[in-house]
Amino acid sequence: MEKLSLKNPELFNDLIFGVDNHMSTVMGKVVRGDFESGEVTVKIKLACEYEEVKIPRAGSDFEIKKYKKPVIKYSIKSNLKQSFSNENSVVTDNYMVDAKDNSVMLKRMDEDQLSMLGDIDD
Repeated sequence: MEKLSLKNPELFNDLIFGVDNHMSTVMGKVVRGDFESGEVTVKIKLACEYEEVKIPRAGSDFEIKKYKKPVIKYSIKSNLKQSFSNENSVVTDNYMVDAKDNSVMLKRMDEDQLSMLGDIDD
């Protein structure tokens, strides 16, 4: 009997090989500057199923024994992250804003209208 462990190459060699490949791919793209960062996510689902095994006896007789079979499923997922942003502002000179009903309204004003406004009190 042995302990359930990721260190067991007979059971988990494919999982470890897959994680290594994902890590290498993600880090390669980050180092080359293709992406800002990345992450590798591993999910391991553990369960048991009941199985039966036939144990031979004398002649053609056999005994059926039930046992719990481990079910181990995994998935490996890579995400590459890149952020793009533009920051700027919209020129709103000569526009007036007001709320009418449930809408925000913009109105373009000419110089004569601006001089008539004066100061606005809150």
